[in-house]
Amino acid sequence: MAGHLTGRPSDGSSWEGNIRTLCSMLRRGICNLRERMVLGPFRSHLGADEPIQAWAHVVGDEDRAGVLFVTERRCLLHLGSIEHPPVMISWAELAGWDLGTPANGSADVTLGTADGRLEVRLPLTTAGQARKANEVVDRLHRSTVVATSSEATEKDSSGPVPLQPAQRGVRGHLRRVVVTVVGVLVILVSALFASPFFPGPGALTFLAGLALLAREYDWARDVHTWVRRKFEQVWAWWKRRREQRRIRRSQRAELRLQVDQQRQLEYQQEVNPPG
Repeated sequence: MAGHLTGRPSDGSSWEGNIRTLCSMLRRGICNLRERMVLGPFRSHLGADEPIQAWAHVVGDEDRAGVLFVTERRCLLHLGSIEHPPVMISWAELAGWDLGTPANGSADVTLGTADGRLEVRLPLTTAGQARKANEVVDRLHRSTVVATSSEATEKDSSGPVPLQPAQRGVRGHLRRVVVTVVGVLVILVSALFASPFFPGPGALTFLAGLALLAREYDWARDVHTWVRRKFEQVWAWWKRRREQRRIRRSQRAELRLQVDQQRQLEYQQEVNPPG
């Protein structure tokens, strides 16, 4: 009897293990997809053998959203439009860095270079943002020895204190619930608009719902940024195509004018021959 009890796990245990494995694989797949969406445009600035080791969303001056990511060779900071190249700082060029005290749901990070100082804020409003911020800070700490402040220098031996997500009050939790419910409802309405039975602006409604969810969820913010980036690329392609078509039409009109002028000249020469 005891041997029977300690034998193979029951079917329930195997099902639980399979579900746990499937959820883990799904989570890793979503994380990889999100990382490709966020960091895909910047991989062209890196070498083929230069993987990204850590990255986090940041906020620069004038509340410009961006990304700070680090590799084994350097750290890169991108703010603003995707058309602008990121600022690349090799570990040899980085004079130091400083991590400020977290306040108001973010922590200030200062990167010192020979040309000056770059200051950005690491958002800490969610647990995911705090985890990403800690990965970047830990990578900066392990890749540099000198910091730009005496406080950071004293912490060099033990490393920086892990950043904690901002605590939400009752108002914050209520806001998250309201944003979630309204955002999901707007996305469901966009699905109805996309069907042939309820015609309407499905794409615009979906983007509106996604923008609402982006206020509270990191994944929604990344998807919204990716969609907006693709829209900017399509819009830029359309403008280039429209300009090319305008140039071709202008060239054809000019060619027709030249042909008409040549024919008119030949006709005049036939009617009024010289001499």
